[in-house]
This record gives sequence, structure tokens and C-alpha cells, in this order.
Amino acid sequence: YSLGADVYLSRIANESGGLIINPNLEVNHFQSKTSRDKIQSVSYNEIINHYFILKLGNAPRWKILLHGWTILGIILKNLISLNFRELKGYFRAVLDLLKRN
Repeated sequence: YSLGADVYLSRIANESGGLIINPNLEVNHFQSKTSRDKIQSVSYNEIINHYFILKLGNAPRWKILLHGWTILGIILKNLISLNFRELKGYFRAVLDLLKRN
């Protein structure tokens, strides 16, 4: 499972036929005490995966800009908290996105 995988799989399922959503369903998320991914990978994927989900859905330019606004907020929050390991992943993701565009 990766960040945004549920959104991606829902889009694929919807293209194959009708997607039925039951708002009464509940999902329990359990976080492993020993995460398999390093924090830099998680923060990197948080930015990259959401960007590609937007692109996959042919999101209008304003949604891409709002994603950028969100990235700025995430970076500022982690700067204030001095979360340098997370920041390393975020900055790497931003640089990769800038190289693509």
C-alpha cells in the first residue's frame, strides 16, 4: 500500500464500470511500529504520488497550483518543527517535479 493508492485504484475501478461507494463503511488504518519505509521516502511519496494522481485524472491547472500551495504549507510546517529528515524527502520531490515540468 502506498500513499494515494486508494484514490488510484478507485479511478481504475470506475473506468471499468460503475464504482459503488458505501458511506457506512469504516476503514481501520494500523501503523506498523516498525515502518518499512524511511521517513524521507514517505515524505517524497506524499508529494509525488498525489501529483501523479492529479495528472492521471487530467486535473485542471488550478488543482495542480493548489497542490503546490499544499506542498508549501507542508514544508513550512516541517521547517517550524525542525523535521529535517522529512524536509529532505519533500525537497527531493519538489526538485524532481521541477525537473519534469
